[in-house]
Amino acid sequence: MRKKISRREAIRQTLRAAAITAAGSVLPAMHVSSTSGFSYNRQSYSRLRVAVIGAGAFGGWTALHLLREGYAVTLADQYGAGNNQSASGGETRLIRPFYGNQQLYFDMALRSLSHWKKLEAQTRKQIYYPQGLLLLQHEGAVIPGDMAAAAMYRHAGIQLEQLSPSAAALRWPLIDTTGLAKVWYDPASGFLSAREGCKTVLEQFIKEGGHFVQAQASLPGHIDGRLQALSLSNGQRLEADVFVFAGGPWLLRLFPNLAPLKVTRQGYFYFAPPASLHTAFAQLPTWVNWPADGQLSYGVPAFDGRGFKIAITIQEDISDRFDTYARYLRPEELQQAQEVIQRRFPVMAGRPLIEQRICQYTETPDKDFILDRHPQADNVWIAGGGSGHGYKHGAAMGELAAANISGRLPVEPRFRINRWQP
Repeated sequence: MRKKISRREAIRQTLRAAAITAAGSVLPAMHVSSTSGFSYNRQSYSRLRVAVIGAGAFGGWTALHLLREGYAVTLADQYGAGNNQSASGGETRLIRPFYGNQQLYFDMALRSLSHWKKLEAQTRKQIYYPQGLLLLQHEGAVIPGDMAAAAMYRHAGIQLEQLSPSAAALRWPLIDTTGLAKVWYDPASGFLSAREGCKTVLEQFIKEGGHFVQAQASLPGHIDGRLQALSLSNGQRLEADVFVFAGGPWLLRLFPNLAPLKVTRQGYFYFAPPASLHTAFAQLPTWVNWPADGQLSYGVPAFDGRGFKIAITIQEDISDRFDTYARYLRPEELQQAQEVIQRRFPVMAGRPLIEQRICQYTETPDKDFILDRHPQADNVWIAGGGSGHGYKHGAAMGELAAANISGRLPVEPRFRINRWQP
């Protein structure tokens, strides 16, 4: 009989990575061997069939973790892993454990990073780019929980520097630090190759014995107690013992009254650096510009020839048309990005725009994720509400989902689907 432990201790043991060294290595947490053979804690679930709907960061990693526990897993996605309409599409995503006083997300980001590094070793593909992270804190701006975050870094043995604006300007002369109160530098953070990451997870899932089908899944008219099967757009019927829905914004269509989700429209742009400075801009850290009004912007170095990326805050609600509207950015939004560029990266002022993209967030009211059992179906699980920060936690979310589904861990209260009910 398995010894019972508290929920807090169980979550801590599973999600918390012990440390990141200056070289960026992550010590393994429970259930994953530190040897190069990557042995997994496979359990006797081989007779149980699981269908995971959605091959983004949440769904792909959930399918892979469940497969490694011994389940027979089918992963389905209507457009394929990393597609342009998905919440996990696009070229890059930041990954950082800096989360103010939120220990849960600090731990999950580190745990996710450890999974990405192991996947890189298995596949011999680079997905994580350890460029570092700069938080550019404006005068008068408050970063909630920054001192608590610094304490978490120290406790985990991770370097986090607090620099004066003048010291930061000396180290990164391409950045204008005028008007900043301080600069935080985390050399252990960076960015992930998002589209490539989703595809690599899918490839590894198939390599290890998982089954993938590219088709749209439809629910029966009514779910009462237990779901038996889904209809697929290719005419097949997908039967399973357990169903996991990780459909990003499509959760609103599949389960319209289940949770108060909304989809918001965000934007990002790529600008061409001067040819003489292209290498310098490719070597910059990732960055978050934190003004006093809270209208954050962030960026990624000139990666893979795409140009210098800047993302801005828009927050336009598009819940009723997230997959039917034309995805273009407006002139005033371009101007907003150009103003940030001119203020913080003056040598980029006036540089040509070479690409623009829309990014969609599927948000919960409190910005915490959803990972819970459907209240009307005991074999249906919902994983969603990425709220703009889901990709960086996707690998740990998949691990937690597998632990919840197998019964090894209880559902995290912050992720419960009924938490908004009185």
